[in-house]
Amino acid sequence: MKIPIRVSLLQWAALLFIISITVSCNDSQKKSTYDPNGLMPDGRTQEQWKNDYVDSITKKTIKETLYDTAGISEAPVKVLKARFFQEEYSNYKSVSLTFKNVSDKKIDGIKFRWYGENAFHEPADMGSLNDGFGGGFTDRTIRPGQSMTLQWNILSRDGKTIQAWPIEVAFSDGTKWESSK
Repeated sequence: MKIPIRVSLLQWAALLFIISITVSCNDSQKKSTYDPNGLMPDGRTQEQWKNDYVDSITKKTIKETLYDTAGISEAPVKVLKARFFQEEYSNYKSVSLTFKNVSDKKIDGIKFRWYGENAFHEPADMGSLNDGFGGGFTDRTIRPGQSMTLQWNILSRDGKTIQAWPIEVAFSDGTKWESSK
């Protein structure tokens, strides 16, 4: 013989309340054994961890934005060589770029962007606010097919490797080329 079990709404509410308290107590016990002083496993506070996380995402986003080289394959200027060199009578390094006008127009100005790393493959000190990034420009005229080597004093203390690319080119006929943004 089966006995029908009838549970009232009040009994269900009481049961759910007991279950929720049990679960929350278990969660707080887990947190207190894992994190008794409010510290993360590496010793940082949760606030420090959050700030570090936001900083890392911000730096990654800045790097991806500044390192955007879309459209560079069609640039009227090709960077043939980019390197750091040691300044005479100084501990600082500067940037040297060799580039070529591969268009059929005379160029009146070029803006460059570069990214440098140190020996540990970390962003190098490049004399700017953005880790590893820097830039320069020239307003020297460059005829079609002509190559040129120029240097920029950026006062880098730890630069080892560098990559450079044009981001804007002004032609003598008044037109401009810009990398895709």
